[in-house]
Amino acid sequence: MSEGGIASYVVGYRAGAEGQDRMLRWASDLTVDGRGFRQHLAEAIPAEASDLLILAASAYAVDRMVPRPGLRQTRDSGDWHRDLALDVPVSDPDRWAVLAPQLERLLRWLTDDNWHLGFSRRTTGQGPLDPSQQALFSTVPTGCRPILFSGGLDSGCALQNALAVGDAVAISVHTNSWMQNTQQTVAKGLASLSSNHLAALSFRVNLPAGGAETSQRTRGMLFLASGTMAAIAAGANGLVVAENGVGAINLPYLASQRGTEATRAMHPKTLHMFSDIVTTLTGSDFTVEAPYLMNTKAELISLTSPTADDVLSHTVSCDSGFSARVVDRAPCGCCTSCILRRQSLAAAGRPVIDGRLPYRRQTPSGVPEFAAMAWQALRLRRCLCRADPWTQLLLEFPELVHLEGLLGTDQVLQLYGRYVQEFETYLKSLGVEQQWM
Repeated sequence: MSEGGIASYVVGYRAGAEGQDRMLRWASDLTVDGRGFRQHLAEAIPAEASDLLILAASAYAVDRMVPRPGLRQTRDSGDWHRDLALDVPVSDPDRWAVLAPQLERLLRWLTDDNWHLGFSRRTTGQGPLDPSQQALFSTVPTGCRPILFSGGLDSGCALQNALAVGDAVAISVHTNSWMQNTQQTVAKGLASLSSNHLAALSFRVNLPAGGAETSQRTRGMLFLASGTMAAIAAGANGLVVAENGVGAINLPYLASQRGTEATRAMHPKTLHMFSDIVTTLTGSDFTVEAPYLMNTKAELISLTSPTADDVLSHTVSCDSGFSARVVDRAPCGCCTSCILRRQSLAAAGRPVIDGRLPYRRQTPSGVPEFAAMAWQALRLRRCLCRADPWTQLLLEFPELVHLEGLLGTDQVLQLYGRYVQEFETYLKSLGVEQQWM
């Protein structure tokens, strides 16, 4: 794996139909560092796998470097999309040209932007992930589907559950040292609790000059591509993502939220589209599996042994947690991710997991994020109590149409029924029941 990219590897991109052609230079504008991968490698990474990660990292970089329309312009037009074109040097342009329509649809789904992908042939040995770097895992256990491991609570619980029954492979992507430290601390802690073997592999992705756009809607594709690269190199036919169903579907909290203002990183449709792309790319069936898709976050926590609680206390869920780049920074306690974590730990009877670092805000009630989540729960409950709950949910949350054909409606109804019950119990514990019910 390259330690800082190859300076001569350049991806062309353009923003806007009449925009100026620009260059994304690996090693100066973008670095993908795989030294955390190298200790486990033995043979060269298949070209299609490295191409996939190069494409995803390049799309992520362009997504960060090109700002969306300003708030006033977005409000006036009702549109925050961008027109983005990308020309990526790959090992086999013809193979990737066939995949271009699928990839453009996936990127459009993730970002609400119009993407146009082109591919050119790169010279062997000049790609940022080309061979000299080694990659089939000599020390990775056979028969394992790699698990994406972010350092968050869901992925920590899923990794603990995997290690309870066998060997595991964890794939992480980090963008700063605290994120890396958190991932390593939790992975090592969980490994120490198990007699089974854990291979923890990591990538560092960095934009040295920073980014002008903060929405980062391509992060999900970057994470999936990193895990898929590891899976293909290890000979696995799939990848596991550790996300609870409510978080994966990620319904908007407010009616004013549009499209990808609610991230779709691990949405069932995203996983389905990505699985199809990798299957076409490799010529073999590949599945991105989400084993906790029909569980709430509280249920996922409840499925995890309490012996891991001390280790899980090091996981980070706060929206501003890793971005603060401060080691052991106390979580805010009032963003939607913190509130969901607090509510879920309470519902699972495991608040001890949050005992190591006190929240900066003692109670979340009274903040806009809490009001938005409570309002969503109330709207869900009203729909679920109607004679035709699925139709009512579709009218209230049109985004649910994207689940049809992927998940059973009865399962989704039951999932949200349990979530609403958990959230209303949390409201009662805070003494704000009558305000919302």
